[in-house]
Amino acid sequence: MTGFQIKLLAFIFMIFDHSAYMFPDVLPPWFRFVGRFSFPAFAFFIAEGCRKTRSIEKYMLRLGIFAAVSEIPHDLCFKGAVNYLVDMNIGWTLLAGALLIYIYKMKTGPVLKGLCSLCFLGGLSFLDLDYGLWGVLLIFAYYIFEGKAAVIFSTVIIFTLKWAGYIYPLNF
Repeated sequence: MTGFQIKLLAFIFMIFDHSAYMFPDVLPPWFRFVGRFSFPAFAFFIAEGCRKTRSIEKYMLRLGIFAAVSEIPHDLCFKGAVNYLVDMNIGWTLLAGALLIYIYKMKTGPVLKGLCSLCFLGGLSFLDLDYGLWGVLLIFAYYIFEGKAAVIFSTVIIFTLKWAGYIYPLNF
């Protein structure tokens, strides 16, 4: 499959997930499970985007604009009112993952990078990000484990099963 085909499939799975969330009495619950495959795909492409972009700053700016603009329909659809700090959409998680990669790529010593990363992750723990710190760390893991298909595939499976556990009463 091409990258475009994977993104399209992830988008379709996301539509399944959101439709089942909005209409739980009409659509089967397995639609939510199928939707869990979307985030690992989006996370992978954010890591790839950070790796291949000419300007990670401009890339993060575009992610930030996407997150801010998409928060309005996300909030109206899922909460009925706009609130940027409660139940933040996935765009903020994608941006946070890119920011963590940016910190990792800084041309400073490992101690300063480590301290910046810990402070950043500590600050994120106070935000209500979609997928939380696990989502941010998944993006970072995809960046770190470039070219290691077995690691990437296993994280997709583990991550999907973890989030499926919130939908189905199973303990993964």
